[in-house]
Amino acid sequence: LYVIGGIIALLVAELFIGFSITAKSATLAGLVEISYPIFIALFSYLFFKDKVTMPTIIGAALVFCGIGVIYFFNK
Repeated sequence: LYVIGGIIALLVAELFIGFSITAKSATLAGLVEISYPIFIALFSYLFFKDKVTMPTIIGAALVFCGIGVIYFFNK
């Protein structure tokens, strides 16, 4: 069941990335792709009840800082 859900989620995600590149820009689509680790941590907590640890929170903060740097200096 998890494998089928994972395959469906992957296909939907790839479609949305393709649509975002054609609708906006590859840079914006790249910013969305950078945030994948955040969603991995969230879904691992929801599906497997893994605890969110301090390194995960620090990693998420660094990812968002990187997104901010790319967004603000790409103008």
